[in-house]
Amino acid sequence: MHTKIWADVPEAKDFVRETRPPPDSLAYQPVTGTDPERPKLRSKVELEALESELERAASHNDRNAGKRVRIKKSVSVKTVKRE
Repeated sequence: MHTKIWADVPEAKDFVRETRPPPDSLAYQPVTGTDPERPKLRSKVELEALESELERAASHNDRNAGKRVRIKKSVSVKTVKRE
């Protein structure tokens, strides 16, 4: 089986060497990007304040949803006798 794996890399062909840019002129871009600035971690007190704020908002939304249900009027369905 011939895997073409060499310990010493063979020299490149002439057309390959002629078309390659010089190694010093290559300006590689980092592929991982820059590390974004992230917000600092919140303390236990801040997390509890946020939780209570979210709970208040949820209960407010639940109350508003209950009001909307009561606004709708019930519709009575009447059957029409067809001949």
